[in-house]
Amino acid sequence: MSSARFTGLALAAIIGLGLLLRLPSPYLYLEYDEVISILFARQSLGAMVQATAADTMPPLYYGLLHGWLQLLAPVVTAERELLLARSLSLLCSVLAIPVFYLLARRVADTVDALAATALLALSPFHAFYGHFTRMYALLELVGLLAALCFVCWLQENRRRDLLLFTVAAAVSFYVHSLAFLLVLSLDILFLLGRAHWPGTFRPRLWELAAAHVALLVAFAPWLFYFPGQIEKVARAFWIPPPGMVELVRTTIVFNFHLPLTEQLVPLGGFLGLMLMVITAIETGRRWVSHRPARAALLIAGALAVLPVASLFLVSQLLPIYVERALLVSGAAYLLLLAMALRRLPLRPLAWAFSGVVVLGMVVAHSYQYRYQEFPRSPYYQASAYLAGAVQPGDAVLHDVKLSYFPMWYVDPNLAQGYLPDPLGSPSDTLAPATIRVLGLPPTTLEAAAMHRRVWLVLYQRTLDEAAKAGTVPASKAWLEQHYQGGLEQRIGDLRLYLYRTGV
Repeated sequence: MSSARFTGLALAAIIGLGLLLRLPSPYLYLEYDEVISILFARQSLGAMVQATAADTMPPLYYGLLHGWLQLLAPVVTAERELLLARSLSLLCSVLAIPVFYLLARRVADTVDALAATALLALSPFHAFYGHFTRMYALLELVGLLAALCFVCWLQENRRRDLLLFTVAAAVSFYVHSLAFLLVLSLDILFLLGRAHWPGTFRPRLWELAAAHVALLVAFAPWLFYFPGQIEKVARAFWIPPPGMVELVRTTIVFNFHLPLTEQLVPLGGFLGLMLMVITAIETGRRWVSHRPARAALLIAGALAVLPVASLFLVSQLLPIYVERALLVSGAAYLLLLAMALRRLPLRPLAWAFSGVVVLGMVVAHSYQYRYQEFPRSPYYQASAYLAGAVQPGDAVLHDVKLSYFPMWYVDPNLAQGYLPDPLGSPSDTLAPATIRVLGLPPTTLEAAAMHRRVWLVLYQRTLDEAAKAGTVPASKAWLEQHYQGGLEQRIGDLRLYLYRTGV
């Protein structure tokens, strides 16, 4: 068998593995963010733009999801909608696998590129967002395309590659508010490696500047909303400025993803750091001993490190550090890891560490596939219980929108409402314009007093946080003051309380 044929068959097998691990399940889990995506996609394009302008993300993914569901309209039913919505991410994520291979081949030999692509296909981090109804799989696909075109331009100095990069980058800007981090990192790569690229530096710098002007013009229609969206991103992610804990967490995510069990988190952190150190040492050793490989190592290292470092530094002023925006960096890290493990001096050690990586990914897949706690709480089971327990005239009240939207999606016929977020609080992430477009406004505790029986839905974490502060959740305290307490039902990490007037 020729090497080209073997490579093609190996790549096809890797893509098949990636497809298998990314196949979405319609009922395994559900998250608030997925429901918001589907609700946006149900709107007309005009309403969608209006809603996203007040939200945290640009409109392109929602528009594509709208068109995707319209394309599949003959087979879209209430039962299949979530599955079909997830299939768009599946398509983007599977397409990203061969694109990543082409990028890897630009900086590594065939064996390294195939090994890294296999890790990408197996990675729980990439597989999860490969069937999640949000824009992250699309962001990874266009980000890898932009990186591939940029690297082609660096290596071959062809203007058409720079043009294609500009198009891909412009698309990425309309996909996610943090897409600019990759473009910034590629700019830094160009400057850092100026001695490695063919052609004269100054003319190429002017070409890149012209590409950025074109990119700015392409993004100009949305540029007015961009600062406000970045500010909303900082509030919507509810996180403090990152420190060492977040960097260690990133090593776990890039290698095995989260969540993991309490017992596995320390082990995942140790293994993640160990693999990062091995990768850094072997990459540094190769940099010193093999000068022809420096340009390739610089490209892979810049793609892996610079977006993380940029996001970390920006987040010291505007906390927006979330690993799911770093899928391209995670892919580049897997390339560095594959190259490092293959070149470890002791082959038994190399095979042992490779086994640790694969086994860790398999164990992480197994746990994450069955995970049903916040934010992937058992909404289907809770909705089924309430459907059988709620009596005519009852009200179901959610303490926060994060449980309301998934359970409303599961059973829109159930009389439910949710309390508004405190104005200006970190949880206040649905703008009034967005709420108007979605048509699902919050309710009040006073409105609950109109019902003889009220079911209150709380997360266990809400109860734990209140108990830690020596209080009870405000909604629970109000209902206990005005109603008689009764049945408490536990379904996973959801708590359902029934209150009666006593009349």
